[in-house]
Amino acid sequence: MGEGMHSITDIVVVGAGAAGVAAMRLLAKANCTSLLLEASPRVGGRAWTVMPKSELHVDLGCGWLHSAEQNPWVQVAEEAGVSIDRRQAAWGTQYQNLDFDLQEQKAARKFLRDWNSEMLERPPETDNASDAALRAEGVDRWRPYLERVVGAVSGKRLNEVSVTDFMNYRQASTETDWRLPEGLGHLVASSLPREAHTLVGIPVTGMVLEPFGVSLHTRSGTLRARTVILTVSTNVLASGAIALPTELTDWRVAASDLSLGCNEKVFLEVLSPLGFEPETQVVGNPRSSLTGAHYIRPLGNNVVESFYGGEAASEIWALGHNHAYDFAINELVRLFGSRARANLRPLTISGWKQDPWVMGSYSCAAPRKSVSRTQLARAYDGKIFFAGEATHRTAFSTVHGAFLSGERAAREALDALSV
Repeated sequence: MGEGMHSITDIVVVGAGAAGVAAMRLLAKANCTSLLLEASPRVGGRAWTVMPKSELHVDLGCGWLHSAEQNPWVQVAEEAGVSIDRRQAAWGTQYQNLDFDLQEQKAARKFLRDWNSEMLERPPETDNASDAALRAEGVDRWRPYLERVVGAVSGKRLNEVSVTDFMNYRQASTETDWRLPEGLGHLVASSLPREAHTLVGIPVTGMVLEPFGVSLHTRSGTLRARTVILTVSTNVLASGAIALPTELTDWRVAASDLSLGCNEKVFLEVLSPLGFEPETQVVGNPRSSLTGAHYIRPLGNNVVESFYGGEAASEIWALGHNHAYDFAINELVRLFGSRARANLRPLTISGWKQDPWVMGSYSCAAPRKSVSRTQLARAYDGKIFFAGEATHRTAFSTVHGAFLSGERAAREALDALSV
């Protein structure tokens, strides 16, 4: 790295998550010099596939090709010859109606529909999703259920969610969700072009505007770039981990308005498949917000993938990983009986909130702050460009939103260089 300190790179991309990878895929075909810097020791960001056991791939972060009909990662996978599982997922169906009879499920779904209708037809002036829920029939009974659903998709509590933001996503998305047997994180990381100049384990600590472009301060020295594409998470931007020029104060404020929620996963090994049907799902406690959704034996693997979001993830993970494992196992034992305990054991677990290079999960606009996505996506002076899922107005919190934003920022940077 030291050899290039006095040279100027045309475009430096900061952050090697899905947005950074997408940007580099486009830049690799352009007539310019480019460099990808990543603070952590790996490529992929919140897309991370691990192998806790031989031949078993699990995604600690994003794992679904949401809105698959319009998801650019589908084409990336197909061009790479990567297998895609197109089966319909079991979300929304309680296996054998365990502790959640059909009448209750029908009532819960009606409450969700009523809440969505309130947000679409009569959005509250406060833009607060909690205020919309107060108008829906059955709120006293189903408020905890709604908190879990909203926590799963936003990582936040209901009163922290913008109605405008939530509906922008909902109206643009589809119900088609596909999976990759080898892991979505694996696809993202392996999609980085081989010719892309990439440095991992190099955190950027500060940026200074210069007449030629931008100076990037790192723990290994200073780099000079004509333009920079910042793809780091909103929590990293807002935290001050990267000392930004005062000219970017509005961007830091926008990042604070779009802070990351808390979404985590527990993976449990199923020692014997007896009693656990593949491709089934249960909610641990449909009457509580402090519960998870457990996907049982996805793709036929002997594993349970347990999802926790919002209040549940924040409170459970605050007590440590061992507590999170125990909580998930206890939820399943409650539904499947005491014999299930001997059949389950901890496998692996996520910890996005504690990851210093991420600091959370999905971006979520606070009430009346959805416009901050547009602010964050704006370029500064033809020198600094912003990408990442938080900058996409309708596909935020998704890996395809990150991809599209990375391509958009790369085109903007190339246009600036051509002027």
